[in-house]
Amino acid sequence: MFFFLPIGVEGFKVRVPILSVCIALLCVLSFLVTWVANDDREGGLNRTALNEGVELIERHPYLQVPESFAKQYLKRKDLDGLEAVRQEWLSTNTPPSDEILAEQQRIRGTKRGTGR
Repeated sequence: MFFFLPIGVEGFKVRVPILSVCIALLCVLSFLVTWVANDDREGGLNRTALNEGVELIERHPYLQVPESFAKQYLKRKDLDGLEAVRQEWLSTNTPPSDEILAEQQRIRGTKRGTGR
């Protein structure tokens, strides 16, 4: 009567799923490599330059955004918005003299790595 219930399997051996474990380890390894190594590589955002560019815009709203910074970090809509803010600032405030303005624009555009 009890012959139809399985009691065990002869020759059964527990195997580790090696291929599945290897795929999982490769996924974890590739995640760690891209997460740790993606500091400032080709094609990535240069967060230092981005922060310096934002700081430049906040401190000197009368300066134009350097072209290379705008090309790398801003969309056309954002650039138009910044230009509108700049024009509004210029309509209510007095910018420095033309010589100082030209010097600041030249220094800010080259020295900080955000421009020409």
